[in-house]
Amino acid sequence: MRVDRIGTFLFAGALIAAGFWGCDGGGDGETGGGGSGTTSSTTTTTTTTTSVVSSTTTGGGTSFLGLECASDADCGTDGKCSQVTDNDPILGGGPAGGYCTKACTENAECPSGTCLTDGNGGGECFLNCAFGQPEIMFLDDPLDPTKCHGREDLRCQELASGEQVCLPTCGSDVQCDGRVCDPRLAICVDDPNVGKALGEKCDTEAMTEECAGTCIGITGGKSMCTSPCVMAGEILDTFDCGGVDKGVCLYSPSGTGAGDLGFCAESCTQHDFCQFPTFMCFNIGLPDNGVCLDTDMCNTDADCDFLDATCVETNLGKFCASAQYPLGTLEPGTGGTGGTGGTGGTMSGSGGSMGGAGGAMTGSGGSTMSGTGGSMMSGSGGSMMSSSSGM
Repeated sequence: MRVDRIGTFLFAGALIAAGFWGCDGGGDGETGGGGSGTTSSTTTTTTTTTSVVSSTTTGGGTSFLGLECASDADCGTDGKCSQVTDNDPILGGGPAGGYCTKACTENAECPSGTCLTDGNGGGECFLNCAFGQPEIMFLDDPLDPTKCHGREDLRCQELASGEQVCLPTCGSDVQCDGRVCDPRLAICVDDPNVGKALGEKCDTEAMTEECAGTCIGITGGKSMCTSPCVMAGEILDTFDCGGVDKGVCLYSPSGTGAGDLGFCAESCTQHDFCQFPTFMCFNIGLPDNGVCLDTDMCNTDADCDFLDATCVETNLGKFCASAQYPLGTLEPGTGGTGGTGGTGGTMSGSGGSMGGAGGAMTGSGGSTMSGTGGSMMSGSGGSMMSSSSGM
């Protein structure tokens, strides 16, 4: 998949103020974050075009779908609680905080929701949402309580079939009651996926996912391993991306709103922690660390027109970056090797059910993303979901 740093319009100043298939669609298992564009799988010759589909319901309100729960009693008379300790066949594990759902065979059985099915025909209702709303202005914009119930551990994501649903999203093992937060699925599992860590360089054309999470391509031909997360909401006191000292939910398709699908960027305290020379450490307003962001070469400070970036001289040339962070092995004359990349990754393991090789995501507003693992639909040893209605 291919993404941009969230909201390039934010970069004039600080960023901080103070795969599933639906019942009414299906297709090839590619998911999108909204918007239009063309994506192609690396494992098939099929090319799919995904268009924006406006949701008629925003979720939240009185619906029990998507509510946090510890037992079925928390989910209404006909609901059930998918718990963190479960191996939910739709999700491939257990949702952090629990997720109220109900059995279904078609969308009509899911008021304010969408029926998602596994490969065996079993179905569960997932709460609908509106991708791109409300518009995000800063990374710590509050979450809308009428969208995915304002939960910090639910992301709004558009499916290949056009429905937009609230999906469970863990970011830390702390949320998983003795289990592990899978870096690819963002679901609590016993045997998480293994591979390259957060921030490391990866091959978006690889036939097999090489990241523990998923490999995304970034505008300009750059790439990195990352994990799904929830855009906006709480920044400092959050489990997203393993906590702010490990990563920040900052990359996203165009047109992303608060509460939507995002991707983690690695945290840093010096430049050679990042995947140099394509990434450098930037100050986005956090108290104790910066974040590794994609960068470019420069000649003067005038070439660096975002955040507090200046043209910083390194042993491999001049690059836009925040001058307040040490260069480490990148100091001119040190003969450094060009950085490590991925020092901030926090989750590893094997197994899982989303984000296998192939697939792609389409960013809203015309941003196009492609690469391995982009569909977030399948993985080794996990489940897949398909249309239950064939509509």
